[in-house]
Amino acid sequence: MVTGIDAPITTVTAGTTIRAADAMANWNALNSNGVSNDGGLITTDNAGGLTAVSLHTTGGGLITYLVTPILIENNITLNSGNTVTPTCTGIGSIPSGAKAVELNVLFTPSAHGTAVVFAPHGTSWNAGLQPLIGEAANATDLVGGQATVTLDANGKIDITALNGNALNLYVGIYAYRY
Repeated sequence: MVTGIDAPITTVTAGTTIRAADAMANWNALNSNGVSNDGGLITTDNAGGLTAVSLHTTGGGLITYLVTPILIENNITLNSGNTVTPTCTGIGSIPSGAKAVELNVLFTPSAHGTAVVFAPHGTSWNAGLQPLIGEAANATDLVGGQATVTLDANGKIDITALNGNALNLYVGIYAYRY
């Protein structure tokens, strides 16, 4: 088998099954001689499945995109003024020492102006310094968005509802920065 950046990658159509050994050979060849040349990394489950791809950012760190996002809040109600503090490291493939997480957020507002704000755990939210998703136009339309949130030293963030309740709140991590 040819290896390296010029190695052929197996092409399959939807529904086709390939042997785990063949998939791993492809990922390993690409990882060893392609992606890793630029400081990136392909992570697999050692059975042929791709779990994450890491790439260098212009700021000098790595950003790792998860193949399967991790829900850290799943269909909860967060009442106005209340805070939840999920731990974002040590779950799935997110290591301790991660610096920030990329979140996808979805909720139904209870009132016009409802918003959800994010900050490193123990840090007061400050407009312009930490993300805000919402300021809903009404109490019926879904609100969604993405946010990059810095983690505290223990891998935690604070999520707080403002100006109304965040109903059916979903928060998923789709990437992390290291």
